[in-house]
Parts: sequence; structure tokens; C-alpha cells
Amino acid sequence: MDAELRLDDLTDVERAILRHAVADRGPGIFHNPLIGGSPDAVGRYLTEGGDLLPRFHWVAVWRCIVQLLTREPELLGSRALTRVEIDRQKAERVAVAEALLSDALGCFTAGQYDEVLTLVDRAEVAAPALHPSGRTYAELRAFVVEKRDAAVVAG
Repeated sequence: MDAELRLDDLTDVERAILRHAVADRGPGIFHNPLIGGSPDAVGRYLTEGGDLLPRFHWVAVWRCIVQLLTREPELLGSRALTRVEIDRQKAERVAVAEALLSDALGCFTAGQYDEVLTLVDRAEVAAPALHPSGRTYAELRAFVVEKRDAAVVAG
């Protein structure tokens, strides 16, 4: 099945993980005169080792990266990024996620649980590796659903 995996088969979070990996490390591969120059090389070098999306075979993820770059070739930019630029991109994604989670807290306090869940989903797409308050996004969602369900029963 993995051999037939398409970019559109991935979740929003999985596509974000690929997009972030390509945006951060793809230009360095693509613009490297020894190994780069093609979306195929970017896909190969980003996926070797199989840890980018571990639930899929790395070759299937490689193909998804090629599909992503066909749609969004601008992710490769015009040159390799410096470590400072990559760190800045990552920090910007975390800042977006933290702002969304801050908004989610306000909605949680107001009892707007469905909006909280939407904001948590958006935060996870912005920064999938972030662990807000030491929790995973799945744990946050479970907590919100528990509170929402308790409010429905009490209400």
C-alpha cells in the first residue's frame, strides 16, 4: 500500500511535517552541487533512515516529497539556508502554534470546546513537534473532549 501512497493520502499534520522538513533542509540538498539539483534527490536524502513519517516506508514518503515539490517548488528557494535561517523558520512556526494555543486557552475558559479543538488542530499543523505544557496534542485533545463531555452531562 505504501508504494501507492500519495501526498493527498496523508493527514494535514503529516503533510506539514514534510513541508517543514523540505522548507528547512530541502534547499541545502537541492542546491548542493554534489547531490542536489532535483526534487528526487531532496526526497531521497530527507527520507533515508525512515524517521520522517515512521508509519510509512521511506520510499513512499520520498515519493510524497517529490509530489509536494511538484506542487510547491518555491519551497526550495534560490539557495541553501543557514542554520540561523532554519532556526528562525522553526521559531516562527512555534510562535504561530503558541499563539493559537493561547487563543485556545481563552476559548477553553469560555467553554467553547469545539473551537479549542479546532485551534489545537491548527497549532499541531503549525508546529507538530511542539509539546505544549509537556503534553502531546493528542493529550490536549483528550483533555478538552473530557471537559466538553463533562460540561454536556452537567449542563
